[in-house]
Amino acid sequence: PVTLQIPTGTVVTYSWASPAYGTGSYSGIRYLWKSTIGLATSESGQFTVPAGGGSVNATYTTQYQLTFKQAGLPSSATGTVLTLTVGGSSSSYTVSGLPVQLWVPAGTSVSFSWASPVYDSTPGIRYAWGSTTDNFGASLGQSGSFSMPAQPATVQGNYGSAQGGGGVWYRLIMMANPSSGGSTSPAVGTYWYVAGTKVSISASPNSSWTFNSWTGVGSGSYTGSNNPASITMNGPINETANFYPTITFEESGLPSGAPGTILTVSYSGNTMNYALSQLPVTLAVPPGTSVSYSWTNPVPVGPGTRYVLTSVSGPSSPVTVNAPTVVSANYGEQYLVQTFANPSSGGS
Repeated sequence: PVTLQIPTGTVVTYSWASPAYGTGSYSGIRYLWKSTIGLATSESGQFTVPAGGGSVNATYTTQYQLTFKQAGLPSSATGTVLTLTVGGSSSSYTVSGLPVQLWVPAGTSVSFSWASPVYDSTPGIRYAWGSTTDNFGASLGQSGSFSMPAQPATVQGNYGSAQGGGGVWYRLIMMANPSSGGSTSPAVGTYWYVAGTKVSISASPNSSWTFNSWTGVGSGSYTGSNNPASITMNGPINETANFYPTITFEESGLPSGAPGTILTVSYSGNTMNYALSQLPVTLAVPPGTSVSYSWTNPVPVGPGTRYVLTSVSGPSSPVTVNAPTVVSANYGEQYLVQTFANPSSGGS
């Protein structure tokens, strides 16, 4: 306190500072004017010194600094990170609003909740909460409540790759092209993995389809024909299993040993000839490929004997292959019949 010798009748002007901040070992503490008693009753004003003097006494309340902050979230993190209720008043904070500092009386009820996961503005990246640390021994979880201690308090939510964080997670999207061509492992869909995780991927074609290749996009992805293959989650990854439909050419009716080319097939600038020993033949082609074909007709097999095409089942040439396709040729036997007139001048 301060004591002053002031003549009776003197007008005194005063003002109590509020808030008043502590320094040094009292840093993080502030004091708010609450009331004044004695010769004056206001936070500031004037009074006249009466005969015999008197006193002016101010009462202050103490508040402690409460800080909530995060570690491991970049500025590109989106959405609510912290929901905080102090003394019944609730607020939500994004990453740009942290750290947040409040002045709170000791004993005040504080409730909090850290969001998890928190998504990045870049699609396919998210951050997981891993732990909450504090400087007053509260052993807090992802959410909880405590009474404000009689000291400055700091609460930190740890995310991502920060010490105690729950890791940076990257999205894996698995796709099949076309969807009717087969299945993948992991199955077609969306998955999340901690950064650096190695993931084995495989593809299984449906009946009459073949697996052709993987098309991968993203850091650590795989593009190529290995099946299974391995990827490393160094960032968001899309993996597409590419399946090719098949077109099968088969014949019936021809005897073994029928000579020469039986079938000619052309697509994508290539022409292939197939002998009987190479039939049936199954070709895998990219979806939408136009395939032309022709069956040899007739097929001679010896003196006086040949086989002729009697029917073809399946789509006619050219065929656009978008699904498994079968073309079947059926042959029938014919014999040479020769007639003569003897003598030729005798009749017909």
